[in-house]
Amino acid sequence: MKAVIFDMDGVLILTEKMAYKGFADVCRRHGHELSLRDYNDYFSGTRNEEAFEGFLKSKNADTYAVNQMADEFRAIKRELLTSRLKEVIILREGTKEMLERVKQAGYKTAIATSTVREFTEMIVNGLGLRKYFEKIITGNDVSRGKPDPEVYLLAAELLRAEPGECVVVEDAQNGIKSAKNAGMACIAVRDRSFGERDISLADHVIERFSEITPELIEELIAKGKAH
Repeated sequence: MKAVIFDMDGVLILTEKMAYKGFADVCRRHGHELSLRDYNDYFSGTRNEEAFEGFLKSKNADTYAVNQMADEFRAIKRELLTSRLKEVIILREGTKEMLERVKQAGYKTAIATSTVREFTEMIVNGLGLRKYFEKIITGNDVSRGKPDPEVYLLAAELLRAEPGECVVVEDAQNGIKSAKNAGMACIAVRDRSFGERDISLADHVIERFSEITPELIEELIAKGKAH
């Protein structure tokens, strides 16, 4: 069974500005400035606790407040999603059309995100995306975050698909590493609006969802099998 597995934040939905502001606000409360480069290096595609820990260690700062900082960020995000979901969460252009195309071609589909289940369900249900996915795997379902392959391997297992029969769609370096560590082909969505990211490990780079076709998916799976 062949499958396409999607990251959520930065791929299906555009949340980076909201996330960066929230993370930066929390860091500032604790005496640290979060640059855009730091955000892309430590926070994008990574679970909150691991992101704060990596960032603080990079500043040679004590990590005792990691859990508190993660809780503060979740409180900010919860308030925004509860009161202003459709203002702060933007669906990437062409998302539903692309998902329809993938489903009609017969591929199994899943979301594999570092975001906790509470927020994932709010977003997926609020934007009418639930019907497009057989499985949704969140940060609550794994013990290790990206770039560890656990979340993508679990998605493949739940979809009853071999890793070599899966194509992942990602936007962040840690997510791409996670997919490759799982033995899966990876499509990277390039988004220059939030800083230039290193997506060089991806097997294929796209600018828009109209480029994701059954032909591309089959080509990437075939290339993976040939290696």
